This record gives sequence, C-alpha cells and structure tokens, in this order.
Amino acid sequence: CQVNGFFGFLFGVNSMMTLACMSLSRLLSITQPNTARNHGTMIATTLILFTVLYASFWSICPLIGWGSYDLEPYHTSCTLKWDYPDRSFVTATFIGCLALPASIMSLSYGYITLVAFRTRKRQRRWGQRTGETKSWGKQEMRLFKLTVAMCTVFVVVWSPYAIFAMIHAYATSVRIPAEFSPLPALIAKTSHVIDPILYCAFNKKFRRFIPRPKKYSNSENVYANSVPLRKLGVAVGYSPSGMTVSKLRYSADDLDVSLTDSAQVEGRLNGHAKKPC
Repeated sequence: CQVNGFFGFLFGVNSMMTLACMSLSRLLSITQPNTARNHGTMIATTLILFTVLYASFWSICPLIGWGSYDLEPYHTSCTLKWDYPDRSFVTATFIGCLALPASIMSLSYGYITLVAFRTRKRQRRWGQRTGETKSWGKQEMRLFKLTVAMCTVFVVVWSPYAIFAMIHAYATSVRIPAEFSPLPALIAKTSHVIDPILYCAFNKKFRRFIPRPKKYSNSENVYANSVPLRKLGVAVGYSPSGMTVSKLRYSADDLDVSLTDSAQVEGRLNGHAKKPC
C-alpha cells in the first residue's frame, strides 16, 4: 500500500509540475529567445530535474511522518490518508501541488498570449498587412485556445480531488458516500490522457515528434539486379507514379549493388554517383 500510494502521488505531482515547467519553457522562448536557443538543452534538463525532485519531495513526506498513505474508501488502491489527516500537510499539498502549478500555467500562457496580441497590434499600427501579420494572428488565436484549454482542463480534472481532500481535512462531519469516492481520483487520472491530446491538437511541433507507422512496399524500390542489365542495357525502376526506364550507355558488369533509382544507376555507371550504403 505504501509503495502504491508513493508512486501514485509521485506521478501525479510530476504530471502537474511538468505542465507548469512546459509553460515556463514556452514563456522563456518568447521573452528570451536567444537564451532559449543557446541554452535550450540545459534549461530543459534543469526543468526536468526540478520536476522530478519536487515530486519526490512531496511523495516522500508521508513516508517520513508528515502525512501518510492509506487505502482509499473503495479499497482498490492507496493514496494520501484523508480520514482525520494532518491538516498542515493537506493544506500544503493543496497550495504546492495544485494552486502553484495552476498559477504558473495561467500567468505563463496569459503573458504569451498578451505578447502575441501586442505584436499583432504593433504590426497593424505600422501598416504591415503582410503574410507575417496573418501568421501572427493565427498564432495568437492558437495560443489563446491552448491557454484556455490547458488551464481549464487542469482545474477541472484536479479540483474534485483537491476539494475531496479539503472536505476530509476541515469538514470531518461531512460524509461522502463510498460509491462517489472513486470519482475524484478517476477524473484526476484522465489528465494523463487529455494533456497529450491537447498538445497534439494545438502544437504542430509536438506532433512532429510523434512517430508514425511507415508503409513499406516493393513498389518503392528499384531492383536493378533483378533485370538482366548485361543483355538489356537498361534499368527499370518501379515507383508509385509508374515505371521509369533509363537507358544505360555502359555495361552493368561493375554494378554490384541495387541502387535506389534509375538516375542513380546511370550516374553510378558514369562514375558520378556515390556508392550507396
């Protein structure tokens, strides 16, 4: 139970602070572009280490006496002990693990949107009605949507869990039915699914790093060795656009590998193409 509660709380806090650090990283790239470009790797590494250490601190506290882990009311997993808990720990986690990252996200994304709005307004004042102005307008709207979506989802999915904890800490006379107790935890855990979807929807750069399955087919390759080049004196290449035939002026006796296309075959025989890997 202690291990389950530790890792559950660790990953939860780590997720919340990761979102906050991502907003800080985006803010830095807007306000200090040179610093972000020259020291981007170091900044990202520092933020990641800070996130892990910050989450580790809060998740270790119940193991050393400040707060504790216990079975949840529906007895299927463990979390922080809410029945007659340490009020100071519950209040501190509410501030440090919910209010703080929510404030960082709101201020960071809000300032980014403000900068985009001011830039677009300045361009309009100077009469720069160009494609760049339109691009800034699209970026401004996309950033605004991302700001609203991220902050709204963060508050919506984590607030029930925080309210549930505060009720148990300060309103001990209020009894929440056991059948409703799993809902706050389930809603909070949906953030791990919703957050990547939001970034995929609003961030093109984020989508570029998502691996996509590649379709491999024989039609994309050229089988130079499968054609009797010594007799025909031609290279036949098959591609999605159709068959390509390239006439060769030399014999293919020296052709010991299959090349990628007919142009490369002819260049190889003429001594102008490099030998492929």
